[in-house]
Amino acid sequence: PTTTTTTTRYVVQMSNVLEGMRKLSRAGYEKLTPDVFAYTTVITAWADCPVPESSVRAQKLLVELEDTHRSVLDETNIYPSNVPIRPDVAVYNAAVAAVAKRHPDNPLDAAKSIIQRMEAQYESGENTNVQPDAITYTTLIDAHLKRTENSVQEAEDILMDMIQQYKDGTNTKLKPSARAFVIVIDAWIQRKKTKDLTKAEALLEIMKEFYPVDIRRYERLIEEYCKKIDTNSLDTVSERNAAEKAFELLLKIEDQCQKETSAQSSLQIIKPKVSTYAAVISGWTVCATQNFNDTA
Repeated sequence: PTTTTTTTRYVVQMSNVLEGMRKLSRAGYEKLTPDVFAYTTVITAWADCPVPESSVRAQKLLVELEDTHRSVLDETNIYPSNVPIRPDVAVYNAAVAAVAKRHPDNPLDAAKSIIQRMEAQYESGENTNVQPDAITYTTLIDAHLKRTENSVQEAEDILMDMIQQYKDGTNTKLKPSARAFVIVIDAWIQRKKTKDLTKAEALLEIMKEFYPVDIRRYERLIEEYCKKIDTNSLDTVSERNAAEKAFELLLKIEDQCQKETSAQSSLQIIKPKVSTYAAVISGWTVCATQNFNDTA
């Protein structure tokens, strides 16, 4: 599908097929009973469908699945024993993604509401299949970052909580993905203020505990620090601090390249770009005009 209309038509057809399976199952055709995987597929499709009603349709399907599962537990509904109907973390993650992407009013609160249901069911023992994982909270981080620029700190708090729970063994499913780090780091860098660049740098250091050094992110930081060096600025201390920060980051990149070369890593070694060196040199050249000739 290449258009919104076409995509919507296909997803609506998928929903109709799912509903048809439910009706036929109730009529006695047990082999057509939809399972949790069928629900996950359709909810995921709604998450990727760029229309306002996507969120509502996805949530409705999740509630339908939850109610069906509870009716089976209560023995008010006879469901084929060989059909997995208990909701799992995958179907909830699909629903969280749907509301985070498509909810028309408050995607963040809608996503939090579903996650709270997951946590409540898991903690009560009602459904141990729905313990939130790294995908769950990465989707929530996305929702925070799409809300307002001021929500970056809240997104970082979620990331740090994931790291803490993973490290102390509270939830070993919460090892943050590289993407979780990157989207928060990029959000800090985009704010461009010195204190925000410092936060991005701190997260990059933490990220090194889990993944190889992200040289390109370091280069973005260098670029932003160098942009703060203004030939017309009278704040020479600030200019020098920015230049020193950029230089320190460049040294970190070089150090990492040397380590990878010494280790004869089978991975392709990512080296700093010429433009990165040029930016740092340019920054110190500006500092030279502001009586920092020795360091420059």
